[in-house]
Amino acid sequence: RANLKQKGYSFKSECDTEVIIAAYQFYGDKFVNYLVGMWSIVIYDKTNDRILISRDRMGIKPLYYYLDNDIFIFASEIKSIKFYLNNRITLNKEAFQRYITRGWIDFENQSIFNKINSFKEGSINIFKSNQLKEEIFWTLPIPNSEYVDYKIWKEKFIKITGEHLQSDNEVATTLSGGLDSSAIHYAIRENKLLNKVHAFSIGSKFGLKEKELIDLTINDLKINHEYISFEDIKYDQVIDEILDFYDEPIKHANYIDQFIFRRKISEKGFKVMLVGEGADEILSGYEKMYPIYIADLLKNDLISDIEQIYFNAAKMMNISISTVKNLVNLFIKNKTGSFDKFENNLGYVILNLDKKEADNKLNFSKKFNNLENLKFGKFIFQEIMYRVYYDVTLTLKNEDRSAMSQSMESRPPFLDHRILETSWKYPYNYFMKEGKNKSILRNSFKNILPSWILNNPKKFHRPSDINDIVYNKLKENFIKIFESDLYLDNDLWNKNLKNIYLDDNSNNKKENSHIWLRFYMMNIFFKKNDYLLSSY
Repeated sequence: RANLKQKGYSFKSECDTEVIIAAYQFYGDKFVNYLVGMWSIVIYDKTNDRILISRDRMGIKPLYYYLDNDIFIFASEIKSIKFYLNNRITLNKEAFQRYITRGWIDFENQSIFNKINSFKEGSINIFKSNQLKEEIFWTLPIPNSEYVDYKIWKEKFIKITGEHLQSDNEVATTLSGGLDSSAIHYAIRENKLLNKVHAFSIGSKFGLKEKELIDLTINDLKINHEYISFEDIKYDQVIDEILDFYDEPIKHANYIDQFIFRRKISEKGFKVMLVGEGADEILSGYEKMYPIYIADLLKNDLISDIEQIYFNAAKMMNISISTVKNLVNLFIKNKTGSFDKFENNLGYVILNLDKKEADNKLNFSKKFNNLENLKFGKFIFQEIMYRVYYDVTLTLKNEDRSAMSQSMESRPPFLDHRILETSWKYPYNYFMKEGKNKSILRNSFKNILPSWILNNPKKFHRPSDINDIVYNKLKENFIKIFESDLYLDNDLWNKNLKNIYLDDNSNNKKENSHIWLRFYMMNIFFKKNDYLLSSY
């Protein structure tokens, strides 16, 4: 807006849409390079008889399309495209198999439906003369070692968090006892804007473990805050609602909590919300990344105190030092990222698939061009890239849908592209320095965050107990599925699943519960879209 005013443009409103149109008039197709934030933009250029379509750099806002012969449909939700096609769409078989085996649907911008894809993040697309042409205007950066001063990251994050608070009304925030959400609130304090936010935390029999840390933070910051209770959830009903809003099945029980939490915040009258999503992916926050990171250090002989790093990693992962060493050796031997190491074979059993044959066909691997010439830190950056490419895509989709289903706008400061670009200008050994995850954030905020946050190794999880959901709350629903015509009369599934499920149930087999949840999701999804089964 400021640049356009300098160029002589006189704005008639404070509306963002006017800024976009003016920017397009001044800069043409390059106008997206001047935009900061999140967007899905469609412009009909009558003069040039074309449609211009763009998504923001990180793909925070969704935009889907269907293109077949002379039919071109685009919408922010899949259900709108389905409405126009009147159930003439078919099941994407490979997306379905990836979902059951790994939880992936959005591979290469696909959806669970054939020919319904999402426009790529960081793209500008031109539809003219019945042809769609794509141009990528932003890609993930090439990691380098330009920065070593944490002050740069600190100042950038504080500034960007302040920008995300722009709103005419009070902004909701989510506060756990963890590092990410706490960093957002202390960045808000640095902006002197705590009076503009109202924080919410989950209070339940699962979430109360972190209550002590939350209360310490509330008292320190003196912010408006309240707990939201998660009690007596009817999971079958909530899952049914989620599938109606999301158009596709979800991967984790976490997204059930997310949906309920956003709905309860919306009921308080809030329309804008700041969330901490994305920090684990871009800053190396997952426990499973430790063995990969340590293997990189060993490869490049950058460890001065290996035993201390093993000790800290074991503490953060809540496992023994010998187990950490075994995981490091396993990675060095197989060079297999955490996506492969920590998945089991139940999904393949459910679908009667040979794992090796299916993996070759489904192609779970991806080559990242920005890492080709990387000399140091290739192992850990490869892992982070997978997380950004797959996990962030999934996280953003579900965050947007859970918020928009309640007519709220969700803003994730950690996933502002400027934070990612800044973070990846630090040497790779800064990402888990001294065996501490997200050490760039920890060290950048060491004089801002209190000790109970900085020194807390525990990563708090959402309140829903997936074992309880799958093996208790939904047990009767599972039995009904195994006895239904939908399950018995098609060739999708292994016909011995009832016995396998009951065996897992009796043994409370935690490592399989998330895959059983995906099986359940897909069956409810098919029940709502039974016409898809004829296309399998």
